[in-house]
Amino acid sequence: MKIPAQKKLRILGFILDSLLSYEDHVLNVKRTCFAVLNALGMMRPLISRNSMIVLIKAMIFPHLNYTSSVWGSATCDVTKHFNTVIKAAGRLVLCKKRRDPIYELINDELGWLMADKMAKVSILCCMHRVFYNENSPEFFNNYFLTNENVHTHNTRNAKNIHVTSINKMSTKRSFKWRGAELWNSCMFKHVSNFVSFKKMILRNV
Repeated sequence: MKIPAQKKLRILGFILDSLLSYEDHVLNVKRTCFAVLNALGMMRPLISRNSMIVLIKAMIFPHLNYTSSVWGSATCDVTKHFNTVIKAAGRLVLCKKRRDPIYELINDELGWLMADKMAKVSILCCMHRVFYNENSPEFFNNYFLTNENVHTHNTRNAKNIHVTSINKMSTKRSFKWRGAELWNSCMFKHVSNFVSFKKMILRNV
């Protein structure tokens, strides 16, 4: 039986493309989000600022956060589409025009994360579950090796995840490599409680 190759495949709502660029998924989510934002825009005169924030958090951010630990490894040219959505949502809440500067207001007044930081938080939360959650999939049991498991040198980085030196960018964008890099540099990886860990990450991301 011959199985034909496909350029993209939808899995649990995530569009996986053959090049692992995730552009098809990001653009599809972008279209969905802007359809919602356009509808909310027509309702803006009737909705208070706080209510608009609640609606955006309920109807926009779940789409952006979904599988963010996966699409977060995409290039900046791809993830910038999600930043466009977040900025449009911020302008809607803060009643700003299209060309008004909005980045700092989104960060300072709304406390929203842009796409790169959103993905970083998601990856770190996944890494925390791998190391501290007893119910994490068995697949991850030996997925990450510490330096002390690879060599016998007694160094201060013995407890860090072993990261192989590579030059291939596609490998550096993988969850295994990026997750290890972020975890090794995380100053809160000793915090075993997940809720406390996530709060610390969100405050310092």
